[in-house]
Amino acid sequence: MDQLRLEVLRSVLVAAALAVAACGRELPQDIYIDSSWSPEETAIIEASIVEWNELSRTHLKDPRPVLAYRGRFTDEFQSADFGDDFHVIYRIGRLDQVPEFLRDDPPGGYGSYGDMLIFTFNICEGCDEYYDNLRTVALHEIGHFLGLSHYEHRAGIMQPGNYDVKHLQAADVEEFCCVYECK
Repeated sequence: MDQLRLEVLRSVLVAAALAVAACGRELPQDIYIDSSWSPEETAIIEASIVEWNELSRTHLKDPRPVLAYRGRFTDEFQSADFGDDFHVIYRIGRLDQVPEFLRDDPPGGYGSYGDMLIFTFNICEGCDEYYDNLRTVALHEIGHFLGLSHYEHRAGIMQPGNYDVKHLQAADVEEFCCVYECK
């Protein structure tokens, strides 16, 4: 029982830290896409950025986009990139490319360090569902970047491992509005 309480407390603290970090950000946030993505993958990630911006346009009191896509980023990912001034969606194609401190828990990606990492080796790269799953993971990791945390009991993009969801849902709008000032 004590372990469960610690996990719940940890989740609450992480969610609070993400929300505080997101609230202090100037909008829109500049965002880049790593140049290692194919044109098809880039189009899917761009569509994910557009979907988050559409949500902000329709729900925020200040209808500016939350993300400003600034183009391709040509440097290969390094752990030192976390915390720099460039917010990049990186492709991580192999487990050995994952930073050491994230290797214990590589789900589909990581999006709360200012850069977004999408682990293509965990989302069925090469299978028939790859592009649909990539869209789900891109939306999910951008959600973390924007300050949203996981939730287990509601269907939405921020529900971990739910590849059935392909677009933002009502639960995602609610979570977004907890972090940002909505209408």
